[in-house]
Amino acid sequence: MEGKRGSECLLKPVSNIDFNPVIIDTGIGNTLVSFVGKLPVSPLILAWIITVLIRILTGQGAVAAITAAGIVAPMIAAFNVNPVLMVLTCAVGSNTMTLMYDGGFLLFQQSFGISIKDTFKTWGALEFVNSFVGLIVILGLDLVM
Repeated sequence: MEGKRGSECLLKPVSNIDFNPVIIDTGIGNTLVSFVGKLPVSPLILAWIITVLIRILTGQGAVAAITAAGIVAPMIAAFNVNPVLMVLTCAVGSNTMTLMYDGGFLLFQQSFGISIKDTFKTWGALEFVNSFVGLIVILGLDLVM
């Protein structure tokens, strides 16, 4: 029975779809660039919000990061954004929340033997704080770089 727990945690994230080629082919990134140019908001904040929304909609961090990267990539050249900071922004945005079938959630919950409710309280809070503080650090780095 112990082996089953580990295999469930490893198989869940493998069943994702890579939306990045579809996103690039549609040209949504270029459309976003023209829209963002009119907004008084940092492209890094917008990239984080886009990644968070994709994370919520798909439920998977890797899918959110890869898909958001395809969407926000044109903003790097258009707004002279440091590409490293954009990558980090997509990474921290993809770790904003957790779902019951997320690999990290399952590993945490099963390793500590705690309830789903308590896992949401602890692992979920950790993910949100990690993401938000990560964004603050990235914005700070953007000011000094």
